[in-house]
Amino acid sequence: MKTLMENDIPNGYKFAAVDKDGIAYAFKTIPELNRNDACWYPTDEENSLLRVGEDFDATNWTTSLVEKKTLKKLTIDDIPEGYSWATVDANGKAYAYDSKPERKEYFWSGQNPMLIGDGYDATNWENSRIENQTLKKLSVDNIPIGYDWATVDSNGFAYAHQTKPIITANGEWKSRFRIFISSGFDSSNWEHSLIMRKELEEYQEGFDGEEHNDTKPEEINASTGKKKLTVDHIPKGFNYAVVNAIGTAFAYEDRPTQVMHGWIGLGETMFIDYDFDTANWENSLVQKEIKEPIEKSMNESEPVFLENCTFNFTQEANCKADTDDDEELEIKYTSDLGLDRTESGFFVLKTEGWSIGDERDIKRLLDRIKLLMNTNKNEIK
Repeated sequence: MKTLMENDIPNGYKFAAVDKDGIAYAFKTIPELNRNDACWYPTDEENSLLRVGEDFDATNWTTSLVEKKTLKKLTIDDIPEGYSWATVDANGKAYAYDSKPERKEYFWSGQNPMLIGDGYDATNWENSRIENQTLKKLSVDNIPIGYDWATVDSNGFAYAHQTKPIITANGEWKSRFRIFISSGFDSSNWEHSLIMRKELEEYQEGFDGEEHNDTKPEEINASTGKKKLTVDHIPKGFNYAVVNAIGTAFAYEDRPTQVMHGWIGLGETMFIDYDFDTANWENSLVQKEIKEPIEKSMNESEPVFLENCTFNFTQEANCKADTDDDEELEIKYTSDLGLDRTESGFFVLKTEGWSIGDERDIKRLLDRIKLLMNTNKNEIK
């Protein structure tokens, strides 16, 4: 016959006892001895009772109660970096969460759960939820290489941005290109969380009067009350600026091309601001006085031909994906004889995973490539 020991108590349970038939049961709270039925009863709901096994020594079953004294208590120190909340389920397993979890029948449910471990005290699991009050503060050190801005959304998620982001009504900061940094940041003042690299701050403060006149008042369209885009909005290092159909303004290093609802361009791009006048956005292009480029000569006896072009696109991973990495798509525009030797080419697509809502998503990318190729050919001619 086996003797009931503390090690026989499963994770998430604190007590165990043997009835007169040698069957052992585990309990979350101290059970009550019932001599009439020759067994032990749980003092709370029945779901706290778990059969451990049989063939235990029942000689002294009335004094067989053992208590597990090595259960761990969940504390704030158990919460891993980047997480704000932690709980213990009814089975003694502890989890960390990005956002505040909600209690279900036998467990807790929350966003992005991470297993901390098992063997935690579950005697009062329904009230085990704790919060890490020492939330991280967003700083310039959090901005990864290749990005100039960083923000915290209302849920405590931090993102890095390549261009200056704008705030949205659903508690997020949006930009053309952003990547996830981490979670668990202080979001108590998320609307004012925007920070930039020190180098960028110095760069913006370094505008001289010739290129950016901060003292000159902005022109306003009297009929719409919106700002007019002018040459003074073009930051140092850029040559062109435009307004899109939604009123956002961007600066370009190279001359951009108008598309259906906005503009696209090659080279460096920078977000200027939003809430510009859109009454005549299709003709909003403004440019600085650009010095004539030095003409490049080419030896006509050794012509240079464009054989093909490769375009790389990225987007945030689909919510059904098994990774947080960005999705990447490579589209090669080529021709059997080379692009300069034929009137048109064909596309070759390469990707390990690219999510689309419908076939029009791919068509938009192909049309964009065609537009760029046709634009460049026209400029070359």
